[in-house]
Amino acid sequence: MMVLAACASSEKKWVHSEDPVTPADKDMAQCKYQAAGSTAALATNASARSKEEANLVNACMQAKGYKQ
Repeated sequence: MMVLAACASSEKKWVHSEDPVTPADKDMAQCKYQAAGSTAALATNASARSKEEANLVNACMQAKGYKQ
């Protein structure tokens, strides 16, 4: 559990290139939801699922105009 907490606290914040004051929370939640649905078949391999979800979330946020 401590390892997960450490990883979560070091996550980079997303900012929008056109409007830096726009909160990214809603877009991030939507991207995470979509990524979780797309990786549901990988449920037995937690490591592979986690890595793929992260890749999908990054691609989703970039497609929405965000950068880290």
